[in-house]
Amino acid sequence: MVQPVRGARFAREKALGPGVKVGNHQIHIRLGQGDSWKETLVSALKALLEFARRLEMTMAARS
Repeated sequence: MVQPVRGARFAREKALGPGVKVGNHQIHIRLGQGDSWKETLVSALKALLEFARRLEMTMAARS
């Protein structure tokens, strides 16, 4: 992430789902017993990409 998350931390964590903590330079994903880390990572990255797309659309609509 290029800029500090500041107030966007809560929105990003909500978009990424439970068990995810967002920092300025990392995303921490908690795994449960039997969870596949690869599938969990891909799921979190897809959710982050969708969040970024929605944010871009919102910003473009305001311009």
